[in-house]
Amino acid sequence: MKAQITIESLLIAAIGISLLIIAAVAVSKLSSAQYSIHQNSLIKNQLLQIAQSADEICVLGEGNSRTILLSGYGFRIEATANSKGIIAKKNETVAVANLLCPIEILESDFSSHAYLWNENYNVILSSQPPT
Repeated sequence: MKAQITIESLLIAAIGISLLIIAAVAVSKLSSAQYSIHQNSLIKNQLLQIAQSADEICVLGEGNSRTILLSGYGFRIEATANSKGIIAKKNETVAVANLLCPIEILESDFSSHAYLWNENYNVILSSQPPT
């Protein structure tokens, strides 16, 4: 009789531990998905901010510049084929924004700052300040 109670107790404990492990894995996957969604929206938001600043600089003309503080998530920016748009990429995240003027991108990796300026009526985007 005592052995039966011990076996039943062990079985109940094993089931309980299994349920806790399943719950922990589910919470971990949820957290990872939430982080990914946050990162996607943050990169899209920052690309929109860069695009709006580029359009302002384009309209205001020669000599104008903007500095944009970024979140610190590293991402790549490329110009579209016609140079009238920009594409941000990070892992599976891809965001596109159209621009009023063509843009020249000096460096493609951005993490802390984005610098934009109008030089000879061309919009320049760089991760380094203009010299």
